[in-house]
Amino acid sequence: MERNILELFAARYPASAQRRGGRPLRLKDWDRLLGEAFASADALHSFLDAMERLEGAGIVKLFWKRHRRGDELASAELANPRLLYERLGRPVPEDLAAVLKSSAEAAAAETWAVVGVGTSESVATTQERADTATFFRFIADKADSLIERLTPRDLKDAAALFAFDRAESDRLPIRALSIRLYRDSKRLEGLVSLLRPLLVQASLADRILLPERGYPEVALAGCCGLVFGDRAVWKIEGKPLTLSLDAAYALECIQVSAPRPWALSIENKETFHAFARHPQSFELLVCTGGRPNRAVRAVLRVLALSGFSVFHAGDLDADGIAILHEVHGLCGAMPFGMNSAVFDRYLPWARDLNPALVSRLDSVPKAAFDLPGIPGLAERIRQTAKGVEQEIVDYADYSLKASM
Repeated sequence: MERNILELFAARYPASAQRRGGRPLRLKDWDRLLGEAFASADALHSFLDAMERLEGAGIVKLFWKRHRRGDELASAELANPRLLYERLGRPVPEDLAAVLKSSAEAAAAETWAVVGVGTSESVATTQERADTATFFRFIADKADSLIERLTPRDLKDAAALFAFDRAESDRLPIRALSIRLYRDSKRLEGLVSLLRPLLVQASLADRILLPERGYPEVALAGCCGLVFGDRAVWKIEGKPLTLSLDAAYALECIQVSAPRPWALSIENKETFHAFARHPQSFELLVCTGGRPNRAVRAVLRVLALSGFSVFHAGDLDADGIAILHEVHGLCGAMPFGMNSAVFDRYLPWARDLNPALVSRLDSVPKAAFDLPGIPGLAERIRQTAKGVEQEIVDYADYSLKASM
């Protein structure tokens, strides 16, 4: 019983006002928090004894209902967080945050030291190292809120990844690279899933590229000419076409006859292929396939250089908004059908989001909420705790041009 009580306090302490120097964490309604303690007279006796032992140890302070001392508990207040975690055999969050912060600061300092001496490196490599140092400083600044997501080992492994030769990491399959770095074929995939949202939050996702499972490629559809570095021109006439990473990197410009061409970036493959059959007013469609990989990024940059006005359609949830922000940073894309009106229309088919998925809105870069329609959309996601997947949206069903 005692451990159950301690775990309830430990679960709430990291986000409490007490952790930030405010009022002590107080819990009440114990019949709801710990129902098994009230299932029988013996269980209740065990619960009250455990509470009094914890008070005697200086961990909690008890508040009894009037004239019911020792018999009916009103609430319990956390008196000493450090003693709480010692009793559980775990480090206190403040210590974890301090270690994470010092690890991140050390990684940043080491990376900056390499930048300082790397006079023979290319400008691009030097910039990438500087961006890496910036990322570690970002982690150090946010350490207090990241202790549930990152460990010092994660930072050490990230530093090893960022320091590894870029050409070699691009050449190796992700699991081979993982073995090379960590002697563990699955470690890198897990690390990438941890780092990717943090890079987005730090507005560095387009500057620090992470390894990807499989070989990056990009699907296009429309009516245009793809002009490559060797001046070869590929004509695409409505049929979907997939470019490899090398072909995407070799792409120099996209030719169309329209004086003001429009392109649409589409998050999900199913919707991309539906659009490819009925492209509406867009000269070119690009499928991001979730978060844009290196091939997708290369094409989106070329779209901007080729004079396209780009729009982006994606899932109506926190991840969809984060992807929109990435695409906007690459080519200036504006949201297409990503607003509260579209959300409400498809709300009956929305999926439920648990609190962790809703809270991802807090990790979306603030600049994303400057885009039209996004503040209202985010508010509806918070209010309903629901998300609308792009595949359910019928983009031909109503006029979306007003929503752009």
